[in-house]
Amino acid sequence: MRDFGKPRAVAKGLLPIFNETQQSGEHPLRPLRHHDKKYSMPFCTHCGTRVDQSASFCANCGTAQPRAAGPTPDPLHGISGRTASILCYIPVFGVIPSIVFLASRKFRYNQRVRFDAFQSVYLFVAWLIVSSAGPLIFLGLPFHHSFASLLETLLTFCWIFLLIKASQSEQVHLPILGDLAARSTSEQL
Repeated sequence: MRDFGKPRAVAKGLLPIFNETQQSGEHPLRPLRHHDKKYSMPFCTHCGTRVDQSASFCANCGTAQPRAAGPTPDPLHGISGRTASILCYIPVFGVIPSIVFLASRKFRYNQRVRFDAFQSVYLFVAWLIVSSAGPLIFLGLPFHHSFASLLETLLTFCWIFLLIKASQSEQVHLPILGDLAARSTSEQL
């Protein structure tokens, strides 16, 4: 027979929590929040039996227990600024790491990497315009396909030149695209 004179916390075996909360002035039966590590009691997700925090399976029913998600490691942890600058200038495909570096927290205040990333994005846009719209723009000129192909090749060599300079830790400002990249870098900080 249950003793109705005892508080609910004592009846459930929570006397230490009840006594501590009375002394601290908190409500004794307040719901435990997920950040209350001191009082967290994990239970099986299937049968409700109390399980150890490090248990992978419930001892009662054998159901696998979910793991607490830890902090996710930074995927750019091992990448230096020099390596990031080099990756930005991979011809055509360097736009992908450039966008990743521009969006990452690690390189948010690294002006060199941000400049190289912006310059690479602008170089990609120029290459995209020349490769897709170039034959139409130069349609009236004799050898219009050859002229568009020459510009594409020139932009590809420009990428390779910038890649080599980035590997030597030198920064090169292209005439128009470099000015745009410098302006974009200063506006973003």
